[in-house]
Amino acid sequence: MYKVSSSDNNTTDNGKKNYYIDLRFGAAVEAVATNSSTNPFGTEAKPFEIRTARQLDNIPNNSTANFRQTHDIYGVGYTDNSTGTSTPRYTGAENFAGTYNGNHYRILDLSMTGSENVGLFASTDGNAELESIILYAPTGATINGTGYNSTSGSYYGVGGLIGKISGNASSKTTINNCVVVGYTITGAQYVGGLVGYGNYGADITNSEAVNNITCDTTNSSAGAGGILGGLNNDGALLTKIANCYAGGEMTVSGTSTYAGGIIGINRDSDAAPTVENSYTYVDMSGCTTGNVYTIGYEVATTNLSTNFYLDENSRYPTLDSDHMQGTGKNYSDLSSATMTDFGTADETHTFPSTSASTGPYPYPAVVTDEKGSYVHYGDWPNP
Repeated sequence: MYKVSSSDNNTTDNGKKNYYIDLRFGAAVEAVATNSSTNPFGTEAKPFEIRTARQLDNIPNNSTANFRQTHDIYGVGYTDNSTGTSTPRYTGAENFAGTYNGNHYRILDLSMTGSENVGLFASTDGNAELESIILYAPTGATINGTGYNSTSGSYYGVGGLIGKISGNASSKTTINNCVVVGYTITGAQYVGGLVGYGNYGADITNSEAVNNITCDTTNSSAGAGGILGGLNNDGALLTKIANCYAGGEMTVSGTSTYAGGIIGINRDSDAAPTVENSYTYVDMSGCTTGNVYTIGYEVATTNLSTNFYLDENSRYPTLDSDHMQGTGKNYSDLSSATMTDFGTADETHTFPSTSASTGPYPYPAVVTDEKGSYVHYGDWPNP
């Protein structure tokens, strides 16, 4: 951290204003008060500005601060150059308890890997707030976690935004208006499109995840979900997922592994999460476990009928009736479904990951851009 002074005709005292330059996060930021020695960086009024993958890497040094993304970030080639390999080096910030506003800018093709919790934020603690983050992999980047921990409370999670919500009993992590799309996400314990594992409560709203998810393990206590892989929900604050959708493909094996279109498994039947006004078109036909659910295992039955799942072209293995949660819809019915807080993404606001999906997104969209227009990222199934 460096402090410099600059003349300013609008200042008092000796005509000097203090500015602080933090080379980890870019541009100088004016001090809170003239000649103040207080570091103004990372406050709600003057958040750290993030514009490169290397600056993302410095977030753990300021894990309770406020951040705002100001440019698209390109993660291609951000690898372990020290060993001369192409192994992704980014593992994510641990125990993040600040705020990160993606500001509708994209983070493109940033691959991640690790042996414990893995995600853009490897873990969050307390009242972390994630807003308007677009994690988009049009060329097929990967998120890979190899770790497994059999100790309750120490499970590992792999997710696009958050590996594990560590949290605390008095506050929730919140995710709103976020996107994770185009990734191949793999793990050996809990794997989710947005969040791998939740040990405490979270509110996840107005977000989408369209990815290829794999949880291939012979270990017990494992799960995969289109939005959230698994949770145990310690404490009184329960998890709620509302106004979200998930797509892509899922492959899950192991007799004790659970798979869900929205949530893989809730391990605490006395603290069931709520899922409402959401839908899934995750192709789960490749799941060989017998524990496949259209929405998720041990989720609250309240408002469950307001959730939809695409029920065409054998997208699921044979399911018992109690595993088919929500309302099944064919392509046409899902396209015309009326959902609160959803809208239509036109062709200029549709960003498929491959050429297999063309034209405007046909289903309800929920993420909005900086102008409030509905947008969709990722591929989708067509009739």
